[in-house]
Amino acid sequence: MMRFLDTFFNGQVIANYLPDLIAAMGVTLGLAVATIVTGILCGAALACLRVAGIRPVNFLIIVFADVMRALPPLVLILILFFGMPSRG
Repeated sequence: MMRFLDTFFNGQVIANYLPDLIAAMGVTLGLAVATIVTGILCGAALACLRVAGIRPVNFLIIVFADVMRALPPLVLILILFFGMPSRG
């Protein structure tokens, strides 16, 4: 039991990495807010386009929404962050 506590609740390790963990949490929260705002704006724009009633556009919007709904937002951010620079 003591080994378990020392492994997962080591005070020195927590003290060493706490500033980095807090900074990482701030980045994650910032990305979450950016994702929510971007999602609401893009969703509103796509909803306005869908109201136009153009069948091919409606089909593309439905496919896009279904694909994006299936992927977690942070996964998309990581794909964009690491994938886009490798594409040039």
